[in-house]
This record gives sequence, structure tokens and C-alpha cells, in this order.
Amino acid sequence: MKRYIILILCVITSFTSMAQSTRLVKGVVLDSDNNPLSGATVSDAYNSIVVDKTGKFELSVDMNSRYIKAWLVGYEEQTMEIDGSYLIFNLNMDKKYASERAKAEKEAANKAKLEEQQRLETEKQAAKEAESKAKLEEKQRLEAEKQAAKEAESKAKIEEKARLASLSKEERKSELKALFAKRHSGYGSIVDISYLYAKISNGNDDGINISYIGGYRFNNHIFLGLGVGATMSLGDDVKLLKGEGSALPRGKFNFPAYIHFRYNILNRRCTPFFAVSAGGYYALQRSIQLELKEYQYGGFGILANPQIGVSYRLTPKSSINLAIGFNLYTSSYCETNNGLTPTMSNNLRYALDAHIGFTF
Repeated sequence: MKRYIILILCVITSFTSMAQSTRLVKGVVLDSDNNPLSGATVSDAYNSIVVDKTGKFELSVDMNSRYIKAWLVGYEEQTMEIDGSYLIFNLNMDKKYASERAKAEKEAANKAKLEEQQRLETEKQAAKEAESKAKLEEKQRLEAEKQAAKEAESKAKIEEKARLASLSKEERKSELKALFAKRHSGYGSIVDISYLYAKISNGNDDGINISYIGGYRFNNHIFLGLGVGATMSLGDDVKLLKGEGSALPRGKFNFPAYIHFRYNILNRRCTPFFAVSAGGYYALQRSIQLELKEYQYGGFGILANPQIGVSYRLTPKSSINLAIGFNLYTSSYCETNNGLTPTMSNNLRYALDAHIGFTF
């Protein structure tokens, strides 16, 4: 029994001796900017510990240890003496490591940039190829549709031709009559070319006119529109002796503008019609030679042009037109002159005209 008591006392004495041979050191590991260095290691000759995320540590060190050190990959190792105070480590970054790390990061960034460029180029090329493929497919589709439409049109023409061939003469006439009798309306145009024949006291006032008329076709009978044109006079210049007077030709070039009304009498392929145009014109200056001086004249005039004619329809909406008309217009008249200055007025004159036109 006595032996066991002695043994227990020896164990207790041993533990007491061990407890008194260590001490607790506290501190924190920071970088040069006082930011916590999580993951840093602190150790003496016997023990070591990894600091927490705030950089703090508590390390049991041997009573005989005078120094502890702190280190972290990429930073310079730092050793401090254990003096019983709260230890603060400030680790400086290893310049060589920092340089290598920066170089590695730069290389990684360049590599990533190159890979991104290659990826974008690949995507761009793929998009370009896809676009080209889509355009080719669209072109082929349109060509196929166009070819199909052309074939369908040809087939329809052949079928229509065969159908017409199967009809009797009377049936074909009846069908054409019904086609041209069908009501058509909407915007329409007329291109008209005419020749004007006009006689004046000392010459002629012939001219050639071309006009465009645009308007509304209310039905197969009635058309109303506005016309503009240009007339080139073929009349010669006039020479007047002192005291003489005469009707004068219009300007060498005249520009009419007018309202045009047309009525087709029949609703057939070939129909007579009557028409009337009313408006005005502007004549460019022209000269008359007086005995002592050349005198310039020109300006505005009014006109009216009733017509009768015949129209032959080429299609339900287009036709060729032939007409004759009676052209009334005002023009300059020299009443008398003193050889230097004429006395001028406007008088009403007339001309006959012949028209050929195309309606569409």
C-alpha cells in the first residue's frame, strides 16, 4: 500500500513539473498594411499553429523557448522574442515571390485573353458560316419558289390556252367581252403626243406637244386627272414693218398645265370617247423684228381643248387612243407699231390638233 501511494505522488509531481514547463503566447499575424494574414503559421522550436481567419493565434511554448517565428508562402519570415506581451507580426511580401506571382498572373491573363480572342474568332467564323449558309438556303428557297411560280404560270397558260382552244368562237367572244366589261378603277396614267396646226395672218403657229396626265379612273367610263406637258412651236419668227399689226406665234417653248376629263361611251374593248382639257400655259420669251428694234414678248395664256376619238383596249387596264381636237387658246397680238414699240394685246385663237396616246 505504501508503494502505491509513493507511485501516485511521483506521477502527480511529474504532471505538475510538465505543466510548469510551458507557457501560453498570444498575438496576431498581419501583412505590411495591417491586414490579417489568414493561413500563416506561428511556431517555436517544438510546437506550431495556423492562425485563424482574423490572423490571431494562441500558442503553448516551452518555458525555455525565447523566440517564436511566423511565416506564410509569399512573405518574408519574421522572428520575435517572447517577452510576455501580445505579439504583433507584420510580414513583408517576398519581392521575388511577388515578381514571379505577378509574372504568372500576367501570363495567365494573356493566355486567358488569347483564349478569349480565339473563342470569339471561332464564334465569329461560325456565325459568318451560318449566315452564309442561311443566305444560300434563302437564295435557293427563293429560286425554288420563283421556278415553281414560273412553272405554275406556264402550266396555267398552257391550261388556259387549251381551255380557250376547246371553246367555240362565240364562247371566246363572250368571255373576252365579259373580261373587258368587268369594272376597273383606281389610279391611271395617260401619255399623249399631239400635233397642233394653227394659221396666223403672216405665217403659222404649228407645234408638237407631249403630255403626261395622272388621275383617277372611277370606272370603265369616267377618268379625271391633271396634266402637264411641253410644246415646241414650229412657227417662224415674224417681221413687221412700221404701222403693221399681226397675230404672233406663241413662245418657242410652251408649258401647259390643265384639268383633263375623259368619258368612254361604251363599256367594250373598242369604244368612242370624248374628252376635254382646260387650263393655262406659260410661253418662254420670243422676239418679233420691228423696223427699228427687236421686241421681246411672252408670258401666260389660257387654253381649252375638246377632243373626240376612239380607244382600243390592249388589256383590261391599258389602251391606245386616237383623237382629233379643237384647241382654243389666247396669244399675243400686235395691233400696230411705230417701228420701235408695238401696241400689244391678247386675243383668242384656235388650232386643230391630232392625238395619239397610251393609257395604263
